[in-house]
Amino acid sequence: MEEYEKNMIPHIKMVLNSCQELLNKSYSLMDEEQIDRIENILSFRRETLHDYTLEALDEKG
Repeated sequence: MEEYEKNMIPHIKMVLNSCQELLNKSYSLMDEEQIDRIENILSFRRETLHDYTLEALDEKG
């Protein structure tokens, strides 16, 4: 291994550790209850849009 590569190893490890820390923090920021609420809202909106589309199609023909 060249000297340059040997000198890069600590920097690479530092970057990888920083990435892992960021990933861990991002998981801790997730609010499962909020995600569930958003999912319910989106599901309701999709159903409403689907029903509205069916009604519009029935009116046309």
